[in-house]
Amino acid sequence: MEFGAESSDSAALCADNNTSAGPAYKALFPDGLDKVKAQARSNFDKAIADFKSAIDSRQAADTKLSQARAAESGAREHFVKAYDSNIGAIRQLFPRDRTQQNPYFDETPPSRASSSGGGGNTPAPPASTSEGKS
Repeated sequence: MEFGAESSDSAALCADNNTSAGPAYKALFPDGLDKVKAQARSNFDKAIADFKSAIDSRQAADTKLSQARAAESGAREHFVKAYDSNIGAIRQLFPRDRTQQNPYFDETPPSRASSSGGGGNTPAPPASTSEGKS
């Protein structure tokens, strides 16, 4: 066997396997690639449909969240207006009498400056008393 003859047979075999009519192709895909392509396309279409469904669900959830936030904001605004109205009415009932006005309002603890130098969002610690202790 000559070197040149062997390489030409290999080249012919390789060239034959680079096409859909070659023996390797026929051994791997006896029915062709139509079934494989159909399955891949089916899987891809299903994945796209699932993705679209997920996007639609997300958009519906975003819409519900926006509506809930708008309702919360409206309720908060209504509460603040009513609270301000009550403040005015109570102050008119008891002008310059904080002792009578204060029981109607929420108590807020005094705030202290935070250690990071920011605003006073941290409530002050309760004052310790020595009453009743011996």
